[in-house]
Amino acid sequence: MEYDKEKMEKANNLVKILEKKEIPIEITNFKEETIKELNNFYNYNINPDFKIILLDKREEFDIISGEKTKDWMIGRTIYVIGKIIIFNIDAVERETNHKKEDFYKTLKHEIAHLYFFKISSKGHPKWLNEGMGYFLAKQDYKDLPLEQAVEAIDQFNSFDGKHYPHSAKLVRLLIEKYGKEKIIELINSWYYKRDEFENNFKEIYGFKFTKEELIKNL
Repeated sequence: MEYDKEKMEKANNLVKILEKKEIPIEITNFKEETIKELNNFYNYNINPDFKIILLDKREEFDIISGEKTKDWMIGRTIYVIGKIIIFNIDAVERETNHKKEDFYKTLKHEIAHLYFFKISSKGHPKWLNEGMGYFLAKQDYKDLPLEQAVEAIDQFNSFDGKHYPHSAKLVRLLIEKYGKEKIIELINSWYYKRDEFENNFKEIYGFKFTKEELIKNL
């Protein structure tokens, strides 16, 4: 995301203020347990160094993000500074259209993004990154027919929020049918170009990375 100089300075100043706030012990404990869980899933001893920034107001989210954020957004991972910004538990219902019990699943989802980035050195394909976040956080989503779910693969460098359930279903099916080892290998096996990803997908899974082949093989 691009920031102009004034926006970046305002965001950085706000982050410096907010990161001085004490994180409740229950959130710290949840962070540590999530790191153990994700290390076990990926079989990596990563222990990513990151801070959690708790927000009270939508305005704070907008300033740090450098843009007006959607009402449904509870949290966001900012890879370049190693921070997760997320609404305080008590602010979730006031500032979003979610329930406060969604806080911990969202936090786990954002920590999962940090693992994806740490392992792959990138945040895309977006559908795979978001799908892994949903899967690892055990988030609920509206199930879809596979014929609709495969539309997620068009979400490569950018992501439309309406494709969360599509991505979540694809990741779940890939893991349930072919095991977590293959998807971890896929995350860790390519560089930056889409054609490289598609070639590696075929080598790992044995079929072409197309909507038709995904429907046929999942």
